[in-house]
Amino acid sequence: IVTLSAQKFSSNVIEKCLKLGSTKILIKICRNILKHSKVLNPNKFEKDQTDPICTLLWDSYGNYVIQTILSETATRCPKEFHRMVAAIRPLLQSLRNTPYTKRIQSKIQSGQRII
Repeated sequence: IVTLSAQKFSSNVIEKCLKLGSTKILIKICRNILKHSKVLNPNKFEKDQTDPICTLLWDSYGNYVIQTILSETATRCPKEFHRMVAAIRPLLQSLRNTPYTKRIQSKIQSGQRII
């Protein structure tokens, strides 16, 4: 999932699966990403390129997949939304220099308003 999410065309396919697939598919994709993620020290964030959350957050295509996950889980499966936010929130400070930070923060805030 992470490899496909970080490629230009396959990331579009993953996003379509998230948007149009069943809630069960959405949950499986979220859990797959979270299952392979480890608890990170935010100070070492940039150095850990093997972590799926880090890879997707820093990748220009993977970041859109994360945004789609946040949007879809906020409305369809709040439990997964909270799990994803819990994994991302400690890393937001390290992301502050990327162009995607505001979008991620916006998705988190809007998702919390929905729930």
